[in-house]
Amino acid sequence: NWATAISVGPVRERTVEGQTAVFVLTSNASAMFTQIPTVDSAGSLSFSLVPHANGVAHVAVSITDSGPNAPVVALGSFHIHVLPINDAPFVDRNSSNVPVPLHLNTSVTAPMAFQLGVAYPGPPGANDEMSQALSVRNCS
Repeated sequence: NWATAISVGPVRERTVEGQTAVFVLTSNASAMFTQIPTVDSAGSLSFSLVPHANGVAHVAVSITDSGPNAPVVALGSFHIHVLPINDAPFVDRNSSNVPVPLHLNTSVTAPMAFQLGVAYPGPPGANDEMSQALSVRNCS
């Protein structure tokens, strides 16, 4: 578990009133996530990233309990570092672009059209790949 030794207060609050820990997380980079970071009452951290997301998310953590008028206590913060990956090139075979001739062993700026379709340096949505050059080598 990400968080351990969690207590919501005296035994009565846990056993008789059934109170549980409630973590409150906020991030400065919520656009990186399809599921923003959360911590459940057992202390397990979970989150899901947007495809092709990369960067640093600063996450602030506070805790309260499920009881009435419970105070919110700031616990601290952490960073989630997501490194970019180099995706494989992608060919859009449904493109209506007119094919253009390419010489073998050349590099061009993407996108480029040829008989198979339009080639991109990465899959759709991988905007961090679009500045890369594509190389065509002996496609026969």
